[in-house]
Amino acid sequence: MPIVFTRYGSPARQVSSLTGSLIIAAVSAWLLQLFSGNSREFNTLFGFVPEAAIQRQHLWQFVSYMFLHGGFFHLLFNMVALHAFGRPLEGTLGKTRFGILFFLSGIGSALVHGLIAIHSTGGNAPTIPMIGASGAVMGVAAGFARVFPNAVIHLFGFIPVRAWTLILVYAVFELMTGLNQRISPIAHMAHFSGIIIGLGVMSVIMLFRVHGSSRPASHRKTAREDGAKVRKDDQGRTVIDLEQGDDGLWR
Repeated sequence: MPIVFTRYGSPARQVSSLTGSLIIAAVSAWLLQLFSGNSREFNTLFGFVPEAAIQRQHLWQFVSYMFLHGGFFHLLFNMVALHAFGRPLEGTLGKTRFGILFFLSGIGSALVHGLIAIHSTGGNAPTIPMIGASGAVMGVAAGFARVFPNAVIHLFGFIPVRAWTLILVYAVFELMTGLNQRISPIAHMAHFSGIIIGLGVMSVIMLFRVHGSSRPASHRKTAREDGAKVRKDDQGRTVIDLEQGDDGLWR
């Protein structure tokens, strides 16, 4: 039977959560962007610039770029998705494992994007900043689909789709678009790699949790449901609603 979630997880969540802290950090960083005039210098310093981050070892960019965004709707979409998928998943994994999933997905997707950009033929791709939490959020969404594959997501409030189907379709779309990409401000391969890394990291976490737990399976299930604050509706379904939320930057 599918697990059913409330709209953005459960209102009965703890006040302090890593998901909430990440959202606050991203909003704060976006406000700093606005106060800086969204300048090229600011985005080049804190965005992910492949040539600087990889070849000149500006290593902070592997993390800082995740908290910058290219506009209000870019920020809104990523934060709504992070809140929707992140809070129930954090409730299941705990802050530490959830943080590992988020940051490894974001760092890994930046590395893949950077290596592709550096080894691309011609153009100025290695010097273009990439900003946004999309790769990390894709990893969180993929991790959610790995743990709750049959959870029903009401996309835009009225399109029901199971989590594993949504991630599969999105992964194929990002891969095909990335392989055929010509000129686009969207870093499709970073999104695709975030999904793959998220699935891989989540699989490893689940493997260690299964082998590291001596409790009966029924107890593990109860703990997972309690941690995620899961409740079922009268039809036994879980639902998460996602709402949809050029400046020379990758997103």
